[in-house]
Amino acid sequence: MDGIFGQNNDRVGVGFTWAEPAAGSLDDQWAIDAFYRIQVTPEFTFGPTVQVVFDPPRNPDDDVLFVGGIRSRIAF
Repeated sequence: MDGIFGQNNDRVGVGFTWAEPAAGSLDDQWAIDAFYRIQVTPEFTFGPTVQVVFDPPRNPDDDVLFVGGIRSRIAF
């Protein structure tokens, strides 16, 4: 979705993933990723991202993991 909060080039997005581990004894992994992209200049964007991972196969003792981050992009 573009034009969020009155800013023409900012963007909000949500993604969804699913993965089946090679080891059949592990549960399938599901994840949701949400982000907000801020267009600082025509060449530079950055913004926060949050991921929620359900049944991570590399961490089988946890049912849900939360991961936060910052994305950036420089275009030439």
